[in-house]
Amino acid sequence: MMNEGSGEIISDKSGNDNSGTIDQASWIQGVNLEARTTVKDKSDLLNNKPSSFSLNQNYPNPFNSTTTITFNLPKATILNLKIYDLQGRLVKSLIQHARLEVGIHSVQWSEIDEIGNRVGSGVYLYNLESGDFCQLRKLVLLK
Repeated sequence: MMNEGSGEIISDKSGNDNSGTIDQASWIQGVNLEARTTVKDKSDLLNNKPSSFSLNQNYPNPFNSTTTITFNLPKATILNLKIYDLQGRLVKSLIQHARLEVGIHSVQWSEIDEIGNRVGSGVYLYNLESGDFCQLRKLVLLK
């Protein structure tokens, strides 16, 4: 069962034969979250191969309870996606040392920290790291 506020991969546009619903925990080794991926149309996936790594701005931003973070992977890679407070303390590891395939990926965060507590309003940083690629963005939680 997924804890409220855990990172949930909600979209995988990797171009692989991932039609239908996949148990994310068994599909991606090392993800410390439980999630499901639903692919509606396999033909849409084949045209969505990104040309470079990128971490997109979360939406909505600012957000009240749940926000979506999307990122592009031009090649299969092992990555980390983490949220930090402005003092640099880890708030939540959404994806930890997981291998993801080429494509456009989305993860939801619902203001829950590593130990299951709701975090307070404020500015947070989210960071995507994969090999030599590292990108940091800011998100704002308003309650």
